[in-house]
Amino acid sequence: MPGLWNVIEYLFPFALAAFFAVGFYALALFKDYFTRFMIRGDLDFAKNNNLSHMLTVFAFAMIAVGFAAPAAMSHSLSVSVVGMIIAIFSTSLAVVLMGIKMILGFTSIFEKGIDKGGSPSVWISIPILTLLGITFVRLYMGVSHNLMDVAAPSSLPLLLVLTVLVSLQVMFGFIGFSVLKNVNYFHDYVDGKEKSAGSYALI
Repeated sequence: MPGLWNVIEYLFPFALAAFFAVGFYALALFKDYFTRFMIRGDLDFAKNNNLSHMLTVFAFAMIAVGFAAPAAMSHSLSVSVVGMIIAIFSTSLAVVLMGIKMILGFTSIFEKGIDKGGSPSVWISIPILTLLGITFVRLYMGVSHNLMDVAAPSSLPLLLVLTVLVSLQVMFGFIGFSVLKNVNYFHDYVDGKEKSAGSYALI
């Protein structure tokens, strides 16, 4: 938007407030959802033989990448640090949940076989890893510019971390395509008449 950069510093605090509201609401929903499973132990593994429950991870990764924007771009140290701290918090939560939910999801998939309608969820790790990569780049730049006063930070950490993330994305993309092809998902749900909410994951 023409002229936006001239007023961007005034917008960052409002962006932080908006992201905080979204993040707090997401955390409140997650607390109730996760607490229920921990107390009741009523997660139905037979009906969760896919990775759709990784949407929680996607939500926190989205919140993290949002907070990381002012962390990287703001010239105000206080705004940048607040963005960094909450972005790191959200990223940490997303990474831990990703590990937990992938273990639970793949355990169920390996025991029951993948649910055909939810099979596109195998690809959900790709956008999550993209968001985590963007968050890392933003945090790295924010720390370099605003905390360490480095005008031209080394690109080596970026190369290493982003290469690892892209490698994982390629792996999930390759395995996901093989799974979708072998369960005839494209034939039945993309080209055929079958309908599934999981189809939106393909977008």
